[in-house]
Amino acid sequence: MARQQSEPRAVNNTLLHTLRGEHFRHAQNVRRSRAHISSSLTFNSSTLPVDLTNLNLGGPGAESHKVESPNIQETSEWRAQALDLLFSSTDKSRRPCRELPIPPLTQLCLRILISFSNVELAEDIVPFLPPHLRRDIIRYAAIHAPLPDSKLYALYGHEGHADGDLIVIGPQATLRDDFFIRSSHASPSNNVMVDWDSEKSTPEPLSTFVLMSTPVAITTILTLPPTITHMALIRLPTPIPLHRLPGICPLVEVLDLSYNTWLSPTSGDAPKRLERVEWNRWNNLRVLGMRECLISDEMLRKLNRGRWDDVEVVRMLNA
Repeated sequence: MARQQSEPRAVNNTLLHTLRGEHFRHAQNVRRSRAHISSSLTFNSSTLPVDLTNLNLGGPGAESHKVESPNIQETSEWRAQALDLLFSSTDKSRRPCRELPIPPLTQLCLRILISFSNVELAEDIVPFLPPHLRRDIIRYAAIHAPLPDSKLYALYGHEGHADGDLIVIGPQATLRDDFFIRSSHASPSNNVMVDWDSEKSTPEPLSTFVLMSTPVAITTILTLPPTITHMALIRLPTPIPLHRLPGICPLVEVLDLSYNTWLSPTSGDAPKRLERVEWNRWNNLRVLGMRECLISDEMLRKLNRGRWDDVEVVRMLNA
């Protein structure tokens, strides 16, 4: 009887050992390394043949989760607090958490997925990831290691976003000038009629749009979809026509314009740029992020004129 109980355990151990070996060989092939397993293991040598604590998420030029840039605005800590206003106003259950001394299993899995090559990510992983998981990956990477264009656009796929999120963090990534025009033409919802009893659901529209530390063409701003409700335009290197946004995206509820030097109190053009905005056209606006930006009494009067409830203006976040 004892022999019958031990055989399944032996089979399970053999299968587990085989799976570990397959995973290691795959990782070695990705790195084009011929190192023997005994020479490459530094962590978790008794469990997984891969160092889960040292994965490079974004490829060349990306920040490792343990290496801090000398520029504070290129660190994960700064990105976390800069994006916290917008992320906390959306689905809090998917709000990216800060890095922990011992990362949870979900973070380890996300790191592994986006550590694969661009081709493997696009062909072997993305087609099997539901939109909400791609959304979680992109939000996690936005803080801890922003993805380059090749991986970012692979995760967005033909929909042009991930479960309603479009997040582009520079300087590794930029938003293509004709991105929204191409996405609208490529969307299958424009050309395919969906049966009422079809198992395929209609993709969520773009609702959350984030640009940080990356240039954007004026023509791209003018083609933003009107479905956006949460928008963050943070630390953009060049000014954009803010006064055009209320007519382009009338449904905005949360808008974050923080850390733009062209809106700072020291910018001579900031008052004119803000005065041209017709704030009353944003009927649904409830939160406005203006960290390190000019805020005048006249602007506050225009912002809240004719509203039942004043817009919450965020000048700084609590630590």
